[in-house]
Amino acid sequence: MKPEDLAREVIDENLKQSGWTIQDMRQLNLTAMPQTVNNLAGCKR
Repeated sequence: MKPEDLAREVIDENLKQSGWTIQDMRQLNLTAMPQTVNNLAGCKR
């Protein structure tokens, strides 16, 4: 696992523990919760 991937997992877990919802951009649900973070990791630009 690359350091960037490990960092993304740690950041996502910290956000989840703070009450945020982490979503993949390919399956984005804007009505999921008020506090939503779009996970752009792995998305091609």
